[in-house]
Amino acid sequence: MNALRTTILVWVLGGLALATGLTIAWRTWQGLPEQAQRMHRKLNDLNELRMISETAGRDREVRMLFDPLAGQPASDLGAILGRTLPGRAPVDVRETREPAVDGWAALRREFSLPEAPLAEVAAFMRAAEAERPPWRVIKCAIRSSAQARGNGQATVQFETLVKQE
Repeated sequence: MNALRTTILVWVLGGLALATGLTIAWRTWQGLPEQAQRMHRKLNDLNELRMISETAGRDREVRMLFDPLAGQPASDLGAILGRTLPGRAPVDVRETREPAVDGWAALRREFSLPEAPLAEVAAFMRAAEAERPPWRVIKCAIRSSAQARGNGQATVQFETLVKQE
């Protein structure tokens, strides 16, 4: 009789273990969509944090570049234009200033040049980008001339960072 009781006990315990395992598996299976959504939210949050970290890193690099230049005013683009395109004056000059980060402002200047040698316009852009603080070309539109080969009209927009007063 002991062997029969042992066998029954083993079967009952095995059945309970099987039922417990199936219950745990079923509940886990039902919770998978919620877990997947939670994981997707965490991955999205992690990607956003990574982008914020990269942006902050770039901002730190730019500040390290520009902080030593804080006392220097932006270079005079008119003088650079006079050196690289002597005798040519822009027909339109526009300037805007927008706040940037922590006491800095983005200064933008746009020059519209009538008939000018395009190679000299390119030299003007290179010279402006070589200045300290550097000017950056953010927009350039060129229309070739019908009168002279290699000449054309150019509209160039530059941007630099300057310390706000």
